[in-house]
Amino acid sequence: MSEAVVQWLGEINRLKQQLATLQQELQTSQKNEASWRQRYTEEAQQRRTEARLAKEQFEQIQLTMQTWQQAGQLTAGQASNPELEQEILAIADVESLQQQLIQASKERSQALSDLAAEREAHEQTRKSLTSVINDTIEQLGKVKKDAPTL
Repeated sequence: MSEAVVQWLGEINRLKQQLATLQQELQTSQKNEASWRQRYTEEAQQRRTEARLAKEQFEQIQLTMQTWQQAGQLTAGQASNPELEQEILAIADVESLQQQLIQASKERSQALSDLAAEREAHEQTRKSLTSVINDTIEQLGKVKKDAPTL
């Protein structure tokens, strides 16, 4: 009978050791699960933040376009340009959108600068032409005055 008891005690010890191993594996699995859950939660939060920021930037761009339209800086044809809309829809990330917005802003500034220079040149040309016309009229008046009347 003592042999049976020793055998049973050995079996109990083996089962205890197996139980301890399984409990350790369970704890490790639970830690891994918690770690992965935390990573997933952080990633999901980051994606939500990026989506919210992209939406806000898109709304800001729309508001800017509306402002430009109302100010008469964009014609209706320019605002509803299908190629431009496709290009905007093709933008995949915020950095690309920011770069294109910066480039568009630079181009707009350059165009406004060119327009101001063109207006100045037009004004100068108008003044020069007005001056030439006045001089011509004065000289015609002198010629008529000096010319003998028939």
